[in-house]
Parts: sequence; C-alpha cells; structure tokens
Amino acid sequence: RATAAARARAHATMPLSRTASSHMLNMTHNFSKTSMPWGPRRSILAGGSGIFFFLPGVFATGAMKGWIYLAFWIQGVVSFMSDYWTCGMDSAWHGADRWMATIMTLGMMWFAHDRLSFWHAALALPPLFCLYLSKRAVLAADWGKFVLWHTLWHVGGVSGASYIMWLMYDQPALGDVVGNIASVVVDVVGAVGENASAAMTWAGGGSEL
Repeated sequence: RATAAARARAHATMPLSRTASSHMLNMTHNFSKTSMPWGPRRSILAGGSGIFFFLPGVFATGAMKGWIYLAFWIQGVVSFMSDYWTCGMDSAWHGADRWMATIMTLGMMWFAHDRLSFWHAALALPPLFCLYLSKRAVLAADWGKFVLWHTLWHVGGVSGASYIMWLMYDQPALGDVVGNIASVVVDVVGAVGENASAAMTWAGGGSEL
C-alpha cells in the first residue's frame, strides 16, 4: 500500500515533457486503450460537458461555415463518447478524441495567432493547464481532482474557442448565432429521423439492404 501511494505521488508530479510523450503514445500505440485506472466510471460534468465543443462552430459565417460546423460537431460527439459513454473502457473513441482534440486545439491556436494576435492564441494555455492537471489526477488515481480539472478543461476550451471564433468572424449578431444553432439542430434532428425511419423499415422487413 505504501509503495502504491509513493508511485501515485511520483506520477502526480510528472513533468510536462512526460505528459507530452505519454499523450503521443496514447495517440498511436495505445489508440484504443483507456488511461483511466478506476475502470468504467462516468461523470456528467467531466464527460458530458465535452458535447458543448460544438458551440464555437455556431459563430462561423461564409462559404466555409458548413465544414466548420462539421469539425466542431465531430469534436463534441467524439469527446462525449470518449469521456462519458466509454469512460474507463477500451474503445476507439479514445484515440479519435485524442487526435481530434490535438488537431482542433493546435488549429485554433494557429488561426487565433494568424488572424488576431499572439495573446489571443495564448488563451488556450489556461485550459491546456487544466488538461495537464487532469492527466496528473488520472495517474494519481484521484477521481475527484480528475472530475474538477477535466470539467474545467472542457469549459475553458469551449469558452476560449467560442470567443476566438466570435472575434474572427466579425462578432456576428446574436440573431445570426441563434439562427446558426437552429439550422444545425434542424439538420441533426432530420438526419436522426431519417436514420431511425430507415432502421425501423429494415427491422420490419420492408427494405432490402
């Protein structure tokens, strides 16, 4: 028991370099492996909050807004599936989440620096520090601290990215943002309805697939 406690303390003080190398390993060799030491366990705060990563996309305007919506919606769904639905279980959702989070974070930092300023790009640092602390909590097997810091990573990341998108797209009016949200909701509900109808038809033997 003393050895386990000492190992947990050592993990909890891991340097940033080790965090980065561990993250790269989890993106590749451990793509589908869970990093949670406590097994299947869910938190609606730490896991469910990831779905809100769709929000920054609603500030987009112009010809590319459809692709931007799609990227942020994928990020939200993948985050939710990894951090909540399959939390503590081996699943390909974990690898997908690690790749999407890395690509989206670096992409947002690059765009913020390119179109706004260095200081706008630096807004990513507080959420990233929360992510670092959540990883330390995982290695120390501290569920409470993991929930706290991973929730703040999601809240800070969504808030920062939404603010950057709002600035980059010339501060769209609230009505435009609400219209974007409504458009996305209608598209998603329509797609779900079509898939559900097709599934019911197939299950009833009315379709040949």
